[in-house]
Amino acid sequence: MIFDFQRSQNEIARCPSCGAELELDRAESASGHVECAECGIGFSIPITKQINGLPLDTSESERLKPLVPREGALFTERAIGFATSIGGPAAGAFLIARNFRTLHNEGAARRTLTIGTLFSICLFTVLAFIPETLIDKLPHALLPLVCGLISLLVVRSYQRKDIAAHIAAGGKKGHWLVVVGSGVVSLGVTIGCMWILILLVPGDESEPPFHGTPLVFESSGGTVYYGGPPLQQSDAMLLGELLVEMGYFSKETQLPAGLHLERNTYTIEVLIDEENWTHPGVRHDFAQALRILKHIHPQREYQFVFVMFDSTGRRRSRAFHSDS
Repeated sequence: MIFDFQRSQNEIARCPSCGAELELDRAESASGHVECAECGIGFSIPITKQINGLPLDTSESERLKPLVPREGALFTERAIGFATSIGGPAAGAFLIARNFRTLHNEGAARRTLTIGTLFSICLFTVLAFIPETLIDKLPHALLPLVCGLISLLVVRSYQRKDIAAHIAAGGKKGHWLVVVGSGVVSLGVTIGCMWILILLVPGDESEPPFHGTPLVFESSGGTVYYGGPPLQQSDAMLLGELLVEMGYFSKETQLPAGLHLERNTYTIEVLIDEENWTHPGVRHDFAQALRILKHIHPQREYQFVFVMFDSTGRRRSRAFHSDS
């Protein structure tokens, strides 16, 4: 039998002004006067002693009633937060619902699973369609941290006291394999759902891969998209002729290219498969093109950017500088 004597002989007082309940130390008990930490009012204290968290005048059987653990295991705040940070809100909702079932609150368990599922669907549907440029600006740890904090707030609001009493009575904690497993399974399901959403929603194939004014080269079928001032059509024409000489522009491929000014550097974007980004022949050709451009405009800085789009439409890129 386990008894909670952690607060044995604690003395408490209630503020007559705001009603706040205050625990007193020995000095305050001896002086008979205390100042309320909530409202700052000083008052004389009628002292009520407690044993086992109950007033001293409570019956002996009530004060010495043993703490009995719940049947089954309860998952702690830390465990639920960890699972949520791995697998998202669905993992946290699953473990919180397990706790509610152990606490014989089936209604709360069902509501938790419903809200967690709907929240997960909404969250990752939005993430699937956020532009990659915006996602790249967000800290990678932000989403797991926010989801973990939300799950902790839910547990602390609705289950913290029951979990603490269960563990103090010697009750079992939820197994770590269930915690890790729920996080991993939830993560896998989430990734799968995001891929399905991305693949089912058709992209806008009419949208060009690069922004700017198009300049079409009829002889090769290539197109240069160039930005606004100070870039001019003559700059795009020079680039297009160079890409034709390199073989990048051809009737067979009809590839596009982009030209814009970025931080005083003339940036040229070209579509190159990622496996060819480090190919010696590709690097030689574009290094030669940079030397030609630098010779024509020695006062300018140029760089090529290799670009590819995966099957989901996500853009990947790598800069190829003149000093590469």
